[in-house]
Formats: sequence, structure tokens, C-alpha cells
Amino acid sequence: LRGSGVCTFRFQPSKKPRECDELRVLFASRLIREKGIDELITAMERVVEQFPNAKLWIAGAPYAQNPTSLTPEDVLRLEQRPWVRTFGHVDDVERLMAQVDIVALPSYREGTPRILLEAASCGLPIVATDIAGHHGLVEEGVNGYLVPVHDSEELAERIGRLCADEGLRLQMGERGRRIIVDGFSSEIKIGMNLEIYEKQLGVELT
Repeated sequence: LRGSGVCTFRFQPSKKPRECDELRVLFASRLIREKGIDELITAMERVVEQFPNAKLWIAGAPYAQNPTSLTPEDVLRLEQRPWVRTFGHVDDVERLMAQVDIVALPSYREGTPRILLEAASCGLPIVATDIAGHHGLVEEGVNGYLVPVHDSEELAERIGRLCADEGLRLQMGERGRRIIVDGFSSEIKIGMNLEIYEKQLGVELT
């Protein structure tokens, strides 16, 4: 069923005007290397050279149970970069999404990542890796870009392309919102689950 869906009322495009000219890229995930955080940092170094007002917002915390987790010392080193802002674990990620321009998730493997469902529902363009879990949710050139795993150069190029074109960001964001409303909303997913249970149990639940 590709996830449990996303609440399109909670996660919706922001109507508030931005108060600064920063170009903000959001990475929201556990801070483990399989999520592509190293490649994203390398990519953003290139992006910032071209767009000095670009910033990387990182929402997430180290995950000690995973051997590839970043350490607290790694996070401190990230914070020393003037274009990085860290938030730690965030429960109300929609608050951050209302203040950013792009969401990036260059992970090595995924199911259907909730953060990308929420990003698309908020009308944000997405740059993610070309893996099975992102297909159908991120449509290449429609609501975002899919880049090869580990390819920080291509990642930088796609992020830079979005940074350079506000109209493209808005267009992709609108298309992403439509993808969620049409196929990934909570209402749709609940209905699909009920239909499966009704078939298996032979009773009507609605």
C-alpha cells in the first residue's frame, strides 16, 4: 500500500511570505550515513559556491543503535559550517517545511519515506535518489529529481537547478501536492486498507 498516507490538512503549502532571501534545503531524517548525509554535505559545498545564500537545514539526531550513525562530534563539526543549521529531532517538521525551498533525501535504500510524502504534500520540490522506494512518489522532472546513489555531483547539479529557478520550484511543488492528494493522502490509504480487510473478512466495515 506504499505507506499509511499523509494528512494533507496538516501538511499543506505555506501561504506566508518568506522574510529573507535564503535558499533553504531541508534534510530531515535520522543522522546515519545510509541516508546520504555525507553526499549531501559534499553537494551543498558546491551549491554554496554558486549560491552564497544557500543554506542546509538538518532536522534529525544521531541514532546510536546504528553503527553508521554520525556521532555528536560529527554534528558539532557540521554546525561549524556557516551554511549549516541543525535542529536535532523535530516533531513538528511542518513548521520547518513552511520555511524552506527544497527537500533532499539522497538515501541508499528506503521503503516509502514519510518525509518525502510530507514534503510533497507541503508543495515542496524534492531531490532524492533513484531507488525503488522513491519511484511513483518522486517523478523525474515533474515534482523533483532522482539522482544516482552516492553521486554528489549530480545531487549538487539538481539542487542548484532548483535554487536558480523559483518558477520551477513552484511548478514542481504544485505537481507534488497533486500527486499526494490523488494517491497518497490518509483518506485514500485508509480506504484501501478497509477494502482489503473487508475482502479478507467477508464483512462490510464502512
